[in-house]
Amino acid sequence: MEEGNSIIYGLEHQTRALSPQYGESDAIRFLIGTQSLKPNSNQIHVVELEEDTGALHTKVFKHDIGEVWHLRCSPHDAATLLTTHNSYDPATSQCTMGVSVFKLPTVEVIPKDLDDLSAIQSRNADDMELLLTIKPEVFKHDIGEVWHLRCSPHDAATLLTTHNSYDPATSQCTMGVSVFKLPTVEVIPKDLDDLSAIQSRNADDMELLLTIKPEKPEEEIRCAEWHPTDAKRVGVVCEGGVRVHDVTTGAALSRAAASARLKFTGGKWNPHQGHTQLPPGVWPAFCIQGTTYRARRKIGLVRQYLTVATRILKTHAEA
Repeated sequence: MEEGNSIIYGLEHQTRALSPQYGESDAIRFLIGTQSLKPNSNQIHVVELEEDTGALHTKVFKHDIGEVWHLRCSPHDAATLLTTHNSYDPATSQCTMGVSVFKLPTVEVIPKDLDDLSAIQSRNADDMELLLTIKPEVFKHDIGEVWHLRCSPHDAATLLTTHNSYDPATSQCTMGVSVFKLPTVEVIPKDLDDLSAIQSRNADDMELLLTIKPEKPEEEIRCAEWHPTDAKRVGVVCEGGVRVHDVTTGAALSRAAASARLKFTGGKWNPHQGHTQLPPGVWPAFCIQGTTYRARRKIGLVRQYLTVATRILKTHAEA
């Protein structure tokens, strides 16, 4: 195959899941998961590129458990894969998500001879061996729709949600950040009785520890991130600025505003500089702007334009 040429592989159904076969070191092989709403119609396609000729060879396997939202091949075993899927249950008229581990019966795709090629082309989708399915443990989040979620690095049962809530009194939607405590982190059933109880019960309640509201009701909160080393601090990135809050009181410990022409879109704690910097993403112009809460000043601006291959680093300080 000449360098620069592209190869198109068409599918009957829509897809959003693609993974290389990490456990395979010799062949160029990847897997595709389909996303079809029709019952028992989803598939896993194993596609291999023949380098000498540029030809694509494929094998198709059934994924009747539901549409594939995410797919990852095991780095330890080329024949094992992990799918995140959405399944429709006719008994409850509801869709339920889950994670399943499958084992492919074979990873050989390229036919050895013409008879093998004819057999591959004529047969229907093969079955994969289902090793395990994990269903999610469900908890109520009645405060509103979840836009962003982070689990605490300090406590396995504590989580942080950025949410949008509708207020019937004002007929407006207001964003906020809430800290919740799970009643339990045990998900895997201990026996069949425990499994039956988990599958049949309704969503459990979480303990609401704190809710942080924006300073302006109309302000949009982009995300909230736990501080990597201080369990009492969270960084909240809003459209117009960044704030660091104390999760025990909700008080703002530090804040930095965005420039007039820029809007923040997200952010992550910088693992360097003693975890004192929270660089948020900036729109427009694909920017990353760094803010240090310790000195309450901006520490840098990185802009990357689509049409320019270079990066401009502009460092400035504001009192």
